[in-house]
Order: sequence, then structure tokens, then C-alpha cells
Amino acid sequence: MSEAIPSTMPVQFAECTVFVSGEVDAYRPQLGGVVAFGGRLDASRLQRAVRLLLDAEPVLGCRFDPDAKPPVWRRLENLEDASVLDVIEADVPAAQAAAFIAEPLDPRTDPCVRAALVLGPDADTLAVKVSHVAMDGGGLKQALYMIAEYYRRLGEQADWTPRPNADGLRHIVADAGFLERLRALSKSKLELVPESDWIAPEMGGGAPATYLEATVEPHALRAAAEAGRSVGATVNDILLTAYLRVLYRLLGAVPGSVTPVMTTADLRRHLPTGARTALANMSAFWNVFVSPVEGEEFDGTLARVVAATKAWKSAGAGKTDAVTVAFADKVIGARALSFFRKQVAKATGGDAREHRGTVPVLTNIGVIDSALLDFGGSAPVTDAKLLGPVSGGAIAITASTYRDRLCLSSGTASDDTGRLLLSRMLQATAEAIETWADGSTATDHADRGVLE
Repeated sequence: MSEAIPSTMPVQFAECTVFVSGEVDAYRPQLGGVVAFGGRLDASRLQRAVRLLLDAEPVLGCRFDPDAKPPVWRRLENLEDASVLDVIEADVPAAQAAAFIAEPLDPRTDPCVRAALVLGPDADTLAVKVSHVAMDGGGLKQALYMIAEYYRRLGEQADWTPRPNADGLRHIVADAGFLERLRALSKSKLELVPESDWIAPEMGGGAPATYLEATVEPHALRAAAEAGRSVGATVNDILLTAYLRVLYRLLGAVPGSVTPVMTTADLRRHLPTGARTALANMSAFWNVFVSPVEGEEFDGTLARVVAATKAWKSAGAGKTDAVTVAFADKVIGARALSFFRKQVAKATGGDAREHRGTVPVLTNIGVIDSALLDFGGSAPVTDAKLLGPVSGGAIAITASTYRDRLCLSSGTASDDTGRLLLSRMLQATAEAIETWADGSTATDHADRGVLE
């Protein structure tokens, strides 16, 4: 590899926010991808492909040093001999892959990516987990595409190496005047954790981490997308509507109550044209407020969700967040870690839960591109999904789609009561989408299933 890889790299503001969220046990800051194949992979070539990713995206070969002044990413030693791929035999590969992703990955000591090749009875499954401190869901998808590309290239040329992306953007840049940036930063502080009337039942933590899942099959998702187009709704609008309606019943929300849902926005759309990025955190949350209405059918809730998302898009589709992050990087800079520790302490300390209530989360990482997730003809990809962070007691869904198959998942370390609640929530959300796609108004049946 001809280009030098830096021994240290600066820490970004967004990386500090994720790291602190992990410090206070809001969630385990890591993400994962699972790729199922219709054949076998070459383990040694795959090991090399994953290892090369640590050079191509140098931050992945670093550890996060929060004690430095300012915090930095430090290149790990002896990476050339590092084992970044486990090979595991399993009778149920999907379950083993999810269990691997749920195992902790410590950004203070470990490389920011690790993989497992799960050898099933008839075919292989690849599990890749990454530190959320280093990247978001958009970065995770790109990491999977890069591993696939590297695997193919190494099959053609065994000594192939990628160019290190040491100077790619790892933070959002946005054009805005000083006053606009100042207003954006002030607004961001106020909306860190919104007021909420949601009250979640107690879900004891400390249990082994696992992932719960539900799916919407391709025929149902395509039908839902077609029905949505006729009323100006996206698949994400339909998913959010189904989730909200299940939550109304699950959490006993009364008509007119304040019921925000945090959902994600990819800020890469606000980058200057032609900007070259690294794998990084370039997303933000925005809060959707759609209160329950007594007796309202799915179509009525969907219309209000569509209106809310259109208003958000008209307001800039996250431009305020992009400006805020860019401004924070410049103004707060080296003080980002201590700054966000104080902000989180204010938002979560004392009796914050009683005063603010629960805020459910929906993260739709989006469509996995089957053309980019190509490991070569000898190992065709049959399925793929993306998994979000593990939490002890949060109510959260992560969504991803591969070849029109929608996977809904929730990573949890809660007790049996919490797992049962989350499992029913996921299944009811999937059923609500399928029922609406069938043209039926009987969506309440799916919602009632959560409570039984």
C-alpha cells in the first residue's frame, strides 16, 4: 500500500454523541449486517477483504481514546496479524450471526469492524458488526459493499490493495451564515429529548443480548408501496404509521396526548456535490408528532403522517441538523465529549423519565443495493438485513429492505417480559402493513395481538 496511514485521526462531534450514549447505557453503540449466501465463501480471502477495510478506511483500524485532550482515534498496533474474522459452524446460521453481532465490540480497545463466517449445513452466512461510534447505518451499508468488492477483486488479483481514504469527509459540511448556524445549534439543544406522554412498562435489563425480528414479505411490501403511491405515501410513511398505531395500543396512549417518535434522517443529501466521504456518522434524529385520534382508521393516521413528513421535507429535510453538526464541529471541537456528557446528563438524569416519558425510536436504514452487495457468481446472495444497537429497555425498531423483503428488528437485553412485548410489537407492526396492503380496514386485529 503506497500511501501512508495516519497514526492518529481527529474525533468528530457526532462520534462523541454516540460514544456518550454508550457510556450512559442508552444503548450498545454497534450495528450489524447479516448476508446469507446460496453457496460457500473462501474464508482466507474473506479474512483478507475485511482486513483491507481497516486500511481503506483508516478510522476502522483505530481505537477511540476518550482520555486524550482532545479525544483522538489512535491506530492499533499489530493490525497485520489481527484476526478480524471468526469462522463458526452452526445448524441455524441466522441465529448464530445475530448472536455474534450482539456480542460487545469495545471502540476503546478493538478495531471498529469485525466479521464472522458462519458455516451452515448447506451454505454460508456472513455477519459483520461495526462500531456505531465510527459510522451510522449508511456507513454500514457501504462497508458491506466494500467487503463484497474487495472479496471479488482478491479473487481476480490476490495481492490487490485499496487506496487509503485518509482524507475523506467524516463530518457534515453545510453552507450557512453565522446567525443561521447559531440558531440551529440552539434549537438542537432544546430538542435533544422531546417532551412525551408515552409511558413504557418496566423492562428489566441485564439479560443476554439478542435480536428479535419480524418480516414483511416482498409481495406484501410491493402491494403496500403501490397503495402508498396512490395517496402520496412512501414505504417509510406506511411503516411509521403502522408502528404508531401499534404503539398507541401497546402503551395505552389517549387521544390528544403527546406521542413523539424519533426517526432518523441521512444528512449526506446536504453535502456539496462531488464531496468525497469516509465511512462515518452522517445522520440525525428528527421527532415526528402524530397524536392518537379516537376511532381513526389506518388511512386517517397515514394521511397525518404524510403531512408531517412533507412538512419536515419542506423545512429542509434535516438541513438544520446538518448546519448544527457542521457548526458544532467548528465551535465546540475539542470540547465535544464533555459538552455532550453534560447535555445527556441533563436529559436523562434524576426523574427525567417521569417528566419526559418514553420516546420510541424508528430507524429505517433503507434499501440494501443487491447490485453492490455482490460477492461473485460462486456465492450468490440470497438474503441480507441490517441490525441496530442493543438496548436494555428501549422501545426501538430498525428496518432494512433487501429485494423488497422488509426486515424489522429490535436488539434487546431486557428480561422475558420485555422480550415478549417487543416481539409482539414487531409482529403487530408487520401485520398492520400487510393487512393495509391487502385493502382491509381490520388493522385493529393486528394491534390487539400485541396486548394478548
